[in-house]
Amino acid sequence: MAAGDAQKRARALLLSLDGHHAQGERLRLQARAKVGTQNRLWSQLVQAKLRAQAATLDAFRLPGESLRRLALKVRAGDPSNLEAQGARQYWTQLFGKEFRRDPDLGGINGLLNYGYTVLRSAAARAIVGAGLHPTLGLHHGNAFNACALADDVMEPFRPFIDAVVKGCSADEVAPEVSPARKRLLALALYRNVASEAGMTPMTTMLARLCQSLVDVYAGERRSLDGPWRILLRHRAAVPGRFLTMDPGEPGLLDGGESEVSANNGTQSALTPAKFHKPLSTGSAVPDFGRRG
Repeated sequence: MAAGDAQKRARALLLSLDGHHAQGERLRLQARAKVGTQNRLWSQLVQAKLRAQAATLDAFRLPGESLRRLALKVRAGDPSNLEAQGARQYWTQLFGKEFRRDPDLGGINGLLNYGYTVLRSAAARAIVGAGLHPTLGLHHGNAFNACALADDVMEPFRPFIDAVVKGCSADEVAPEVSPARKRLLALALYRNVASEAGMTPMTTMLARLCQSLVDVYAGERRSLDGPWRILLRHRAAVPGRFLTMDPGEPGLLDGGESEVSANNGTQSALTPAKFHKPLSTGSAVPDFGRRG
């Protein structure tokens, strides 16, 4: 459970104090993690985030190749801060040159805040469920951040939220954070993502990533189990829809078969196959890409 402020940012989370039967042992492993291990894992998360951002741009027919090239240059700990360099390119490409990512603003920023709050809560729940503590992060280490590890592990999943916001904000300058849009952002957590193990709901993928983090801390593996092969990709044959690619190559959100119907003659509303009721906000809601 999460409680937010007027800007749709999380201010309180309700999490279990006893999330795993081996919690004590796992917390000790987490606290003893070496800096080199943390840097190696952070570079994996940054690379995955950059590639997912590139795929999100591709899905909306925007140029994303420069972000993929940037991902190849990421080193342990990301000392060159390529994550921030990528973000500067990404936001202006996705939402326009006038857009500025500012959590204190409304409109698109408000939708992003809400989506990230939901995602952050899910990440924190997965961390506690794996017997770890959300405060002890890999990279995020602000002394006043109670969910530093949640901020770390959610990074590769942020572009999924961005894609929903892009779709449901359409061409509006200041889209409203409406109940229908909130529902779309919350439901994004339960969409399937493709991985080497097959199709998996995003919440389950978060849990697997956190469990693999425990295994790394215990010396049982070197890399995280995450959506490294996940990319958003546009299906050219059917404009405005997404296709789940084979897990053996960069793939995508499982959009299922989406029906896009006319709304007031000019805008579109989405009825995803896995959603039983049509959603309409009075403006466009996402079909994860718009019909040409």
